[in-house]
Amino acid sequence: MKNGMKFLLTSFFALCIWGLFLADMLVPTRAFSELENRPLAQVPAFSARALFQNAYTLKYEEYVNDQFVGRDSWITLKSLGESVLGKLENNGVIYGKQNQLFEEASTLDDRQLNKNVEYIQEFVQQYSDRNIALTIIPNSYAILEELLPEGLPVIDQKGIIQEQYLKFTEEPVDICDITPTMLEHKDEYIYYRTDHHWTTRGAYLAYREYMEILDRKPVSLGQLSAHEVGDFYGTYYSKAKKWDAVPDVITWYDVETNGVTIDGKAVEGLYDHSMWEQRDKYKAFLHGNNGLMVIESGEEGAQGRILVFKDSYGNSLVPFLVKNFKEVHVVDLRYFNDVASLLEENSYDAIWVLYNFSSLATDQNLYKLVH
Repeated sequence: MKNGMKFLLTSFFALCIWGLFLADMLVPTRAFSELENRPLAQVPAFSARALFQNAYTLKYEEYVNDQFVGRDSWITLKSLGESVLGKLENNGVIYGKQNQLFEEASTLDDRQLNKNVEYIQEFVQQYSDRNIALTIIPNSYAILEELLPEGLPVIDQKGIIQEQYLKFTEEPVDICDITPTMLEHKDEYIYYRTDHHWTTRGAYLAYREYMEILDRKPVSLGQLSAHEVGDFYGTYYSKAKKWDAVPDVITWYDVETNGVTIDGKAVEGLYDHSMWEQRDKYKAFLHGNNGLMVIESGEEGAQGRILVFKDSYGNSLVPFLVKNFKEVHVVDLRYFNDVASLLEENSYDAIWVLYNFSSLATDQNLYKLVH
């Protein structure tokens, strides 16, 4: 009887292993995961040298993990199981109250943060004759603290942001501190639930604060034609695949342009409307992240020229600037290398350095401001 049971169990496990192996062989290799919003590992090129150096084995293991049959379903099952067990974190994502997801942020290696702030200081000193402003955008967990799980340790982001601003006390730069206004409006829909970005409403609040610094009149949202796109599951959802996540709604506004180029190539308008139908809908703003975007405004009354150094948070904010400035230059330093030439060839009425805290603490491209 016992031998028979052992045989059945052994046969069952062997059948599972061989079944999964055959399924892996038959299922086509995928290039991209819509769920995780990232490219998937492909079959690595074989060489004896790579094999003996263990590089091939590691790459092949990564390939197998990424291409495992039913991978998306296994991620969902893992998330469901951890929710049943009462876990409040999965894959670096915190499960907050009211369906709000947050990044796990209990520690901070401030070496890169300090280096990046020093680069900005050097940039401000180098171009002291320019009208430069700095904004460090607080991430959602710093503003929506009441929605964090009780007792969850997080770094004091608001305090650290103020410490960075104090470093510019003697510098010729305007500090556009948006933290107070974000706290004032924290009960509004200013951060996505399933994504790491702020909403268009949150971006508008920052734009309005900056217009006050420039002594310009911000456009009223009531004056704009709004459009909504639902069923948005963002980066936090892609990482954690929380089974009961509530999708977000993206709002975008009509803005008139007379011409838009990305790295010298003409594109149609400020939005890639095809992305509204994709999983990563936020990429519709400014056609995603690009090196240099030049926007010629078609809005009546727009005046002057502005240069914005930004991360992806700025993508949903820039359309508001087009309402005020005749020309808007947008730079993402991850994809652009020649800041000196840009500033030498163009005069700007305003320059805005706009980074969210997490990016400022980790980005390795801000050195390009001064090199």
